[in-house]
Amino acid sequence: FEVYREDYAEIEESKQMTLELCDGVELPATSLSAQDSADVMRFWILAPCQPLRMSPSIQGFVESSCAWCLARVDEKGLEFNGLARTSRESSWNMLETNAAALAAIVHGKLELTEKFPGWLPNPHSTLAKVSVTAHEHVAHKPPVVYSVHAGLECGIIMSSVPGLEAISIGPLVEAPHTTQERVSIATV
Repeated sequence: FEVYREDYAEIEESKQMTLELCDGVELPATSLSAQDSADVMRFWILAPCQPLRMSPSIQGFVESSCAWCLARVDEKGLEFNGLARTSRESSWNMLETNAAALAAIVHGKLELTEKFPGWLPNPHSTLAKVSVTAHEHVAHKPPVVYSVHAGLECGIIMSSVPGLEAISIGPLVEAPHTTQERVSIATV
């Protein structure tokens, strides 16, 4: 714990941890076996929770990522839920293959549910250029144009209409999906 405290001192408040061994205490029915506990530890050690591929053409833009964000234990067993995102449709196979391999290593079963279609940003599209010109005309200054790594409706709509161009316009959101999330009112 002291190593973690030192490694994260710049971003985490100093806390303390205590560990108490409780011999002879009856464990709840949902307690994990030693094998299941070892599998959980393997899962957390190996599970990607980070950007997995950066864009080769847009500096600083995350193309693919995976985040394992929820664990639940009940009578049926242990369940982990994750969220994978990619802007590049061809990356889904890699993400799914990695998740299947992880499930096999921890003696689990993989169930794939919803996925957003990929949407690669195209800052040189006709729509993007027209939008920049329109913003300059109205605001008398160029817009701030950037790409974000998010599951947006644009990918869903574009997958239904081949050749469709799209842009997304929205406010500046800082620290999204955290307790520190905030939005810049001036950008709304």
